[in-house]
Amino acid sequence: KVWSVKQGWWKKSANTSGSSGISLKIIRSPRAFLNSQISFYQFFTQFGITRFDTNIYVGGARKIEGSILKKIANWGFSKITGMHKFVATDMVGDIDFANFIQVFERLKPTYIQGFSSALLRIADYIEREKISLKWVPKLVHPSAEGLTADQRETLARVFGCKVAMVYGSAECHMASECPHGTMHVNMRNCDLKTKSDGSAILTVFESEFMPLVNYEMGDLLKLEDPSAPCKCGKHTT
Repeated sequence: KVWSVKQGWWKKSANTSGSSGISLKIIRSPRAFLNSQISFYQFFTQFGITRFDTNIYVGGARKIEGSILKKIANWGFSKITGMHKFVATDMVGDIDFANFIQVFERLKPTYIQGFSSALLRIADYIEREKISLKWVPKLVHPSAEGLTADQRETLARVFGCKVAMVYGSAECHMASECPHGTMHVNMRNCDLKTKSDGSAILTVFESEFMPLVNYEMGDLLKLEDPSAPCKCGKHTT
């Protein structure tokens, strides 16, 4: 099927984080949006899970309450995706951490996702209080912020499962980590290059509504073209 390039009611938009000081509104075509969603789905299936399995998300800031329709939509989204959400900026005190653990043990989530810093604060509390979790998820999926090797080890030790990340943004889901710890570029979605100083140059495929071609994101990357396939079977940048 060929998608129309006319901007209809189904167009998908998202705002960048505004780390440069100005948030940019990205408008994606249906194809570009679906490309990102499919690559996200493939990331999860590597670990034997789907985006619709029971999960806990720790991220974002507390939003101003919207209309009744918005509340219904948010409730429906959480039910469809099996998500129980905690606000990352609320996750700061022992009472918050204890509440998270109570919900975690009750829900028995297949995976946990959220801001790296918030997940690490929870993990540090669990270790500090010498709490032994009864439930073991299949995956911890940190996002938004990078992890050091020691921080990754902490999350794996506390929750007793694999830790894997993706590299994505409002513009595109650009890369995802395989079970062997290698970050693979989602070459069906985009093309990534770097300048001499390592700064990222992104081209998003099928972004007819808002073409992103040789777009300087402000990120620093190191890219490698391996001579042999990864143990997971992929042979990508």
